[in-house]
Amino acid sequence: LSKAPVCDTLLSIFQNREDESSWLAMWRNSSEEQEKLQVKIWEELRTDLQKMFKTRVREQRADFLLYEILDRIVNELRPISEAYSRRLGFMHQKAPWTWSVSWLEELSEVNLELTDLARSIRPMRQVVHHFISDGHIGRAARTYLEDTEDQIDQTLDDLIQLKEMIGTLTHAYEGSQDKSMNLMLFILSIVSGIFLPAQFVT
Repeated sequence: LSKAPVCDTLLSIFQNREDESSWLAMWRNSSEEQEKLQVKIWEELRTDLQKMFKTRVREQRADFLLYEILDRIVNELRPISEAYSRRLGFMHQKAPWTWSVSWLEELSEVNLELTDLARSIRPMRQVVHHFISDGHIGRAARTYLEDTEDQIDQTLDDLIQLKEMIGTLTHAYEGSQDKSMNLMLFILSIVSGIFLPAQFVT
């Protein structure tokens, strides 16, 4: 972002490749073919600017364009947390004793994915907070950036809540397994109590 008071130029760097620093990618098989990244933020932003000539982005300085880019990136996080929430909600509606073993493995994988996602979001929050504290950012853009920072905080809170939901589901499954085991041992003890005296008679 060029210096104030002009702030008419914004340079950005886009990493069009997988994030090799992700420890989740190291945890999994790195040789597996991964789906190519499909980032449409830049195309959609350019299309919107071409369609709408009278917009705040065109009227304001480049710092407002910076906010628009960051806000669109943060908005991409909401569908991710909602998808996890729907899946965990579906599992919650099912009785724990009807679960398959693959569901428990899926919960373990989702827990790792949520941790890695939160790890990726925190640096974004630091970047947004840095721009808010930057004196080159105008008052209008700073106000909108504060809203973006609040959205990031809300997303991080949602991820914490989702991890708690995973813990609740895991405990429910383990409790169901323990209850089934205790019931089986109880039945075996009754059967043994009935047939063991008969063995002594014979």
